[in-house]
Amino acid sequence: SWSALDKDWPLNVHLLTFDQLHEKEYLVRLEHYFELNEDATYSQSAIVDLQDLFKQRGTISDVLELTLAANLPLNELNRLEWLSKEKQPVSKVSH
Repeated sequence: SWSALDKDWPLNVHLLTFDQLHEKEYLVRLEHYFELNEDATYSQSAIVDLQDLFKQRGTISDVLELTLAANLPLNELNRLEWLSKEKQPVSKVSH
């Protein structure tokens, strides 16, 4: 069998999407399986070295972080700010 991966993923990370968009352009979507404080070990942050994992595909020259739907660069996302009943801004969700 063939795999695009050269190494194993962290156990708490799932490769959700691996689509070739153009000759040298791919959409790679990762998801963390565990919510914050759901598991003592697996809820911890995970580090994924994409270049190390996809060595055989070539050198990664650029990465653009997108929203989960992959339709907008994350740095262009403008989140709505909601007010609580006390008219205080609700904390923004970190990403």
